[in-house]
Amino acid sequence: MRKMNGRKQKKNKMAKLKKAKKPEIKKNEIYKIVISCVLVLLFVLILGLVFKELSQKESKNAKNSSAEDISFYDADVCRCLERERLRCNEGFELDAENRLCRNVNGKEVTNVILACSKYECSGNIYEFNFENGKWETKTGE
Repeated sequence: MRKMNGRKQKKNKMAKLKKAKKPEIKKNEIYKIVISCVLVLLFVLILGLVFKELSQKESKNAKNSSAEDISFYDADVCRCLERERLRCNEGFELDAENRLCRNVNGKEVTNVILACSKYECSGNIYEFNFENGKWETKTGE
């Protein structure tokens, strides 16, 4: 019996030594890892929001710059001569290929609006150039 107890004791000692040899991760290290992960995720989230805002501002600026400058227009003096320019209501984007307007997420579709492409204002003719997207002035046609 003593021999068996001696073997069991040796096995228990060996098991204890093996357990003791395993490196234990301290709680401080775990907290550091968790906090680092949270900070990285927060940083990525903030960067994503910033890039989203910048891209929205750029697309709005592009729409506004491409949206014709009609500073010459005065409702009391000007009249529309031609309607050939395709436009969409606010919140919709033009799909020129299909001649449709789609909303931002692409689920809703509506018809295009034919906007004025040629104005006559006090004897001056303002015509929209479709190639460069700008208004050109022609005097007394």
